[in-house]
Amino acid sequence: MLRIFYLSIIILFTTLLTVNTRGHLALAQEPHQWANVERIPNYDDAAEPPFMIADQNRTVHAFSSETIDSDAYYLIYRQWSLEEGWTDPIDIFARNPKPFGLFMDDAGSVHLAFYRGTEVQADVYYSTAKIADIAQGLGARAWSQEKLVAQDAGPFAFGHIIGDGKNNIFILFEGKGEGNGLYSIHSSDGGNTWSEPITISLTYDEERWATRMSLTMDPQGAVHAVWAEWSSAGVGVDIRYAKLAPDYTEWSKPIVLAEKDPEDYEADNPAIIYFNKELIVVYQDDFPATKAMRTSFDGGQTWSEPVIPWPHKGEYGQANLLVDSNNTLHIILGNRAGDDAHGMWHGVWLENRWSELEPIVTGPKTLQFDPTEPTAVISQGNILLATWDHDSPDPENGIWYSYTELDAPELPVVPLPTVTVLTSAPTVTPIPTLVPSTPSHRPATPIAIHESNLGTISSTPSLPLMLSLIPVSLIIAAVFVVIRLNHR
Repeated sequence: MLRIFYLSIIILFTTLLTVNTRGHLALAQEPHQWANVERIPNYDDAAEPPFMIADQNRTVHAFSSETIDSDAYYLIYRQWSLEEGWTDPIDIFARNPKPFGLFMDDAGSVHLAFYRGTEVQADVYYSTAKIADIAQGLGARAWSQEKLVAQDAGPFAFGHIIGDGKNNIFILFEGKGEGNGLYSIHSSDGGNTWSEPITISLTYDEERWATRMSLTMDPQGAVHAVWAEWSSAGVGVDIRYAKLAPDYTEWSKPIVLAEKDPEDYEADNPAIIYFNKELIVVYQDDFPATKAMRTSFDGGQTWSEPVIPWPHKGEYGQANLLVDSNNTLHIILGNRAGDDAHGMWHGVWLENRWSELEPIVTGPKTLQFDPTEPTAVISQGNILLATWDHDSPDPENGIWYSYTELDAPELPVVPLPTVTVLTSAPTVTPIPTLVPSTPSHRPATPIAIHESNLGTISSTPSLPLMLSLIPVSLIIAAVFVVIRLNHR
């Protein structure tokens, strides 16, 4: 009888250990098991996916350009966490801002770059805020006065911002100061002052523009940039690369990494990352549109021949390249594997090649289902959150998301510092609740191919304690049973 008792104790303690401190069953946290796809609540139907960063306090901060009324765009902020989901949106800037990038430096300051204007005349603006102030929901009061940093931008509002985590910040944008092309500005004092625009590359064509920028920095501080050039037909005609050496004095002469052949659909949507002493560029080429890849081991001086990592097809925007706390490189991208398998996909870099793509969500294309234009972020080193749009103009149906727990350790939680008290701050405009045109949960048919993620049990704060008391109660009951039997 005692042997049975000890065995019961072991089983029950094992059960107890499968319940973690967030009230999630360990079984549900198997790596790459994606949560059921849902729509981000209170998100403008026609808006694009958000730009996202993650602090080290288990929170993702998301920024987007959305309409509050029929004519005006606002810069909108919301948070996401595994425990609480999405917060209600609040506004930051008005007058039609179009964000194109942000990053957070080592001191906890968030740097945001955005366009304002029209397709005829637009400018580049910059603002900064402390992540602690943002997280406390201060809205516009958290941010510095927006600063005009470059003129003669556009017309498509593409750009990118990156920094070395210290004081150097770089903004690349499409402009037309000396002609249509790619321009760069630099701040060496954390965004207080900015250089005059430097021309990186000109298209030498009034009907050709620099678009779809992507930037990465290597450990030496060099900035590596890729971008596409669009024709008047709205398709990418080539993909280019240039490098800014760590002395930040001059950009290298651009080189062409891919070019549209007459029979190709386009060459477009490049994304670049520096990872383990290697530059990796994933882009779109060929006909039908197919993802391709090139790599460089010498800092961008020479490049490998193009390879096709997967048999999937489709344009679907730029891929997202992210590194987790285990130094594993992940990719999130829209693609299709046949007419009945349009979707959003996830892959992992295996030292010298990509893994097969696993579906986050997939199904036949419909007027309301065709995942595209992903954005993604890794929170706390081990939670991968992905968002995307649908190429579904009839009608547009907002932004959707899913997440998974990666096979990587959670980084130590670092609570944010005490919020700064701002006495003279602009008034925050309350945002009316946006009524979704579709339910917040997409029907299981025809999209869902995974079972529900059992990890999302509840966001009730007391749930972890309640779950942990169940096995404890069973242990106590078992002890009483054994005592009664021994008395007999």
